[in-house]
Amino acid sequence: MTIAIETTKQDGRIFVAVRGTLNARYAPELESHLRTLAPSASNTRIVLDLEHVPFLDSTGITALINGFKIVRQHGGELALTRVSPEIMDVFRKTLLTEFLVFE
Repeated sequence: MTIAIETTKQDGRIFVAVRGTLNARYAPELESHLRTLAPSASNTRIVLDLEHVPFLDSTGITALINGFKIVRQHGGELALTRVSPEIMDVFRKTLLTEFLVFE
């Protein structure tokens, strides 16, 4: 399975739809994409749509955490939306629900 990342702008926000597995092979692509977007996200919310992400491993978690940090350093905010129950369970077990922003 590959990863597809589609970015659109709407209502003053940037939407990033991710389709595929966030693992060691593909998570770096998402992190790189967020690094590219971050400078243009000052005072903007980037909404990361994870509806079509069936699985993530520790590399995927690291990419998300790094994405949050990178976007915040540029004055923006990163929020997750449409997270599957399985991935939300991973976030709860790792206590990332205390750190991540959800929409």
